[in-house]
Amino acid sequence: MPWVREQVRGTDLVLLAYTAELRGGLIEAGIAYAAGVPVWLLARSGERVSNSARGCAQRVIAYESLEALGEVLEEVLMSGSWEV
Repeated sequence: MPWVREQVRGTDLVLLAYTAELRGGLIEAGIAYAAGVPVWLLARSGERVSNSARGCAQRVIAYESLEALGEVLEEVLMSGSWEV
């Protein structure tokens, strides 16, 4: 875990591809949240996102396909509005 904490604290943003079966990624989301690093959850449209995951996330981005997700992320990052 010390290595994970070091890696998360050394970044500006954590992108977490969320699924209901996700386990390990929630630990990283919690570490990022505690360190004040923004967490964005990427979830397929219609996927139920747990309250715990939502509580750590500053943004939940729903997507229909990987292509659409790429377009949404590019738009958000290019607009400079990624700092939430």
